[in-house]
Amino acid sequence: MGQYDRLDTKEIRKREIFERYLTHLGLSEQEIRGATIMDIGASTGAFADVAMDRGAKMVVSIEATRPGNRSDQTKGGNIKLFDTSAEDENLEEKLAGTDAEDKDFDYILAHASFLYTDFVENQDVSGKWTKEIDFLGLQQKAIQVLCYHLGKLKKDGGKMIIFPYFPSQAILNFKGNIKDVSEYNHLIYVAIQQALTDYPKLKFHIEEVKNEGGVKYYRIIFESNLDR
Repeated sequence: MGQYDRLDTKEIRKREIFERYLTHLGLSEQEIRGATIMDIGASTGAFADVAMDRGAKMVVSIEATRPGNRSDQTKGGNIKLFDTSAEDENLEEKLAGTDAEDKDFDYILAHASFLYTDFVENQDVSGKWTKEIDFLGLQQKAIQVLCYHLGKLKKDGGKMIIFPYFPSQAILNFKGNIKDVSEYNHLIYVAIQQALTDYPKLKFHIEEVKNEGGVKYYRIIFESNLDR
């Protein structure tokens, strides 16, 4: 029998999401065993469910929407906060009284969705902007969010992994829709430079992710160390 033969469709889907996401992040199952993880832009929290089954110590899922009218989950190591954005000023308040209160994290996983959705949703199919965007405000938000979460990393090898990033491409074609990501790239670049100024001892590099549909995806990796 195959590894999924005894699972229902929902569980199979969860595991597929989990395995694809690990590939995008460049992580192995072994690395998440015993780890404390914050997953930003977590959607339904499917990654957390499987990660906990595979041995993660704690996963805090943060999602700006509330898919399927799901309820928050704040007991035990599998914590899910919906209607909560990465830049939420009350995030610490929401984590107060949970197992994640005042915790540092081995891995902080960020989909960069707090920026990227603005670029997908506010351009038409030809890549023209459909409304005026506050790029300076988005840039400040990116810096604020990035630096706040870098401060939550464990000092002994904690990693923040951001996906996706498109440093070599200004125009992308998503399923027939043209998207201009040059401004997105600039915002991420400025946020990275500010983060490296605020945390000069962080290790930083960019890795290419498996090419999908002709689009080159990259991930950004910040890694802390003992003498940070």
